[in-house]
Amino acid sequence: MNKIIESYGPLNPTYVKRIYETIDIAQKDYSRLLAIRFDLRFPDEDLRDFLTDYSPDNGVWSRFIRSFEAQIKADIRRRKKRGKRTYPCKVRFIRAREFDGTGIKPHQHVCLLLNRDMYVGPGFYGSKQPEWLDWEQTRGLSRMIFNAWVRALKLKDKKYHKLVYFPEKCSYPLIKSHPSYQENYDAMIQRVMYLAKRRSKHNEDGWRNFSCSHG
Repeated sequence: MNKIIESYGPLNPTYVKRIYETIDIAQKDYSRLLAIRFDLRFPDEDLRDFLTDYSPDNGVWSRFIRSFEAQIKADIRRRKKRGKRTYPCKVRFIRAREFDGTGIKPHQHVCLLLNRDMYVGPGFYGSKQPEWLDWEQTRGLSRMIFNAWVRALKLKDKKYHKLVYFPEKCSYPLIKSHPSYQENYDAMIQRVMYLAKRRSKHNEDGWRNFSCSHG
């Protein structure tokens, strides 16, 4: 285990196993894979511009992934109608719910795995928070992710898109035939193993803290 992963502290071995299994299954389907890491935040009193009466519930993740999958399918249909070449794109994910230092405020860490023949990257987005480009300037996967999270939170105002955070170097092309494959794979694993750490998770409210796509 390298020093970066060691800095995360103890890892949950079940989570580690599920992470590798999910990535392996995705790579068996797509020899050219795209991994995207980002965070999903909830509205709270510290986000003064985003005050809302939204009450967190344990169905928010299911709504998010269903909305994102629906947008992928709709995007593929649109491209086909325009005569553009399309490829199958099953959405796979690795997701962890964690809490900040207070142990009260939750957030979600996510890695999406997609067919890179269909999508080469997350699209146009601001690189730092809160200095984001206008919502209407975002395109592609990043816009779909924004849309899915806002809908999952049952919000309508587009200003809430800032509750989605893309860190720098959030996108990893995993192309087995490319010379940089192993380097990109190792870098992606370093980022994704963060989701398997034991600290910053608790189960007092009965919500699931970790999940991966099936099949």
